[in-house]
Amino acid sequence: MSDARTHYRDQLKQLETRTTTIQRSHQWVVMVRPLLFFPSLLILSIGYLRDDTPSYVLWFGWLLAAIFIGVLVWHETIRSELASLLQRTKNYQRLIARLDRKWDAIPFSVHAGVSQFENATTRDLDVLGPRSLFHWMSLASSSIGQMRLAAWMTEWADAATIESRQLGVQDLRDQRDLREMIFHQSSMLSNAHATPEEFTKWATGGSWLARNRISHHWSRIGPLLVIVGLVCILLSPITQMAWLQSIGMVTMAIGLLGNIVVMLGKVGAIHDIFQCINTGEREVNGYLELYQTMGKLQGESEMVRRIRHVSAEGDHSALRGFGQLQRLVMMANLQRNALFYVPYLLLQIFFLWDFRVMELLERWQVRMGSYTSGWLDGLADCEALLSAGTVADECRHWTKPIFTADGDPLVVQGLGHPLLPEEKRVGNDLTIQSERPLLLVTGSNMAGKSTLLRSLGLNVTIGRTGAPVCAESFQSRVFELSTSIRVQDSLQDGVSFFMAELHRLRDVVDHAREEAKKGAEGRPILSLLDEILQGTNSRERQIAVVHVAKQLVESRVITAISTHDLELADLPDVQQIAQIVHFREYFETIQGEAKMRFDYRMRPGPTPTTNALRLLEIVGLRKPN
Repeated sequence: MSDARTHYRDQLKQLETRTTTIQRSHQWVVMVRPLLFFPSLLILSIGYLRDDTPSYVLWFGWLLAAIFIGVLVWHETIRSELASLLQRTKNYQRLIARLDRKWDAIPFSVHAGVSQFENATTRDLDVLGPRSLFHWMSLASSSIGQMRLAAWMTEWADAATIESRQLGVQDLRDQRDLREMIFHQSSMLSNAHATPEEFTKWATGGSWLARNRISHHWSRIGPLLVIVGLVCILLSPITQMAWLQSIGMVTMAIGLLGNIVVMLGKVGAIHDIFQCINTGEREVNGYLELYQTMGKLQGESEMVRRIRHVSAEGDHSALRGFGQLQRLVMMANLQRNALFYVPYLLLQIFFLWDFRVMELLERWQVRMGSYTSGWLDGLADCEALLSAGTVADECRHWTKPIFTADGDPLVVQGLGHPLLPEEKRVGNDLTIQSERPLLLVTGSNMAGKSTLLRSLGLNVTIGRTGAPVCAESFQSRVFELSTSIRVQDSLQDGVSFFMAELHRLRDVVDHAREEAKKGAEGRPILSLLDEILQGTNSRERQIAVVHVAKQLVESRVITAISTHDLELADLPDVQQIAQIVHFREYFETIQGEAKMRFDYRMRPGPTPTTNALRLLEIVGLRKPN
């Protein structure tokens, strides 16, 4: 199998060639349509206005009209294929941009429901939002798929759940063609007006007709009166009973008047339900194709088998359900078709067509409604696995994390930041031991301390989804994350930066204590604290940091703290519980100008260098010694 980048570029070339061909056909059809329409209209209009028009002229006019209708149908097919090609082109351009971490080229369109998963930790680690892990990783197009992936990222999961996801990801990793087909088909449905939530709400809800009994009863009585009246009118000349015609006209008028009153009062509510179900036959066809593809997924993992089952296996599968719904949606959307609007209007006035369609839909609702939540749950799982499986395919040099309750809490080799481009990423080895559960990261400005903390947090987050993590090897407990990295003050609430930081630390410590009280059932916590308590003097900061660290250690929390405070590393209380590491910088003189450089390599022990004074010299705020 070729690497992902080569494959994406090859697909783009093929799409460009096909798109050029289809665009030429589209331009040709646009040019030919008026050349068929206006001559056929002119010939037929003049031909039927004149009594002496030869029959072959009328036949020729009808031939042009038939060809015009055929071209219209062909044009619709061309437009549909062109839209599909353009969407697939955008999808592959997006996939290539993901590989290069070109954020501006990766569309960021997120359902509002994803915001419910935001919290202080997701903001600290850039898990959700623009230029985030979710922005890079998510290939989910549906609202339910996006929320499922966001839930996997942000909610703690036990080792068995993560292992189940890992097996599903492993099944999808090498099914590149099916993955991309699902991605494309789902993206084509992303602009549908009928959302999965609205569809499920209708399908599992009660009967609308039962709640509107009077209108429903009249929808049967009214058309019957129209039919009876029409029969009476037709029988009147045959039976030569003039009174029968009068009765028929009155009966028919009552039926029509009642139909119109009911139609004006209820048609809006019925059409709202139609829109919740689906806004067009093309969307139903799209879901049919999507679930058909999902039913082709190979693999014996529990998640893939469940997706395959709800998609295409059995009498209550999504494939069977949407297949039955297809004809009903076509009937429900008759009024949207310009060619059939007049027949629809007559059927509506005489027979209350929308009520007849609602009856058929509610029969479908009784048969299939209780299964729809399972269909959409399968779609949500599939899109989340699709996102993780694509990461596994694109990043084959990453590793599957191993979660264990034994040994050291965290042992990682080649840990890197997953959102950095490959050429800028630097890996570091890291081991946190049970007897020294505090990692104290020292170093100068911009040397890589915060990046290390975020790398840890983001890889734990990726690991929850079942995807491989950005490391050469990764073994850890199944951590819940707790952070204090990006703290903000609030002038509106009268909260200073220092007080906001204290509140955040209190939340971190309280969370640790709550889990510690649960004993063996408590969740392991990885706490990431970046430059905490900057708003106070160095002496008090040292005392406070040691106090916070001790409380976390007593609660069995694995903690990583970054700091500029070099004296903190010398404190005996810290040295007893901490593994101390550092990042450093170096300076180069290029064309007589000093440049600061970093290698972003983590080294043991406290940092031997500082750079604040040298930076002042570089920017001209301090004279060199």
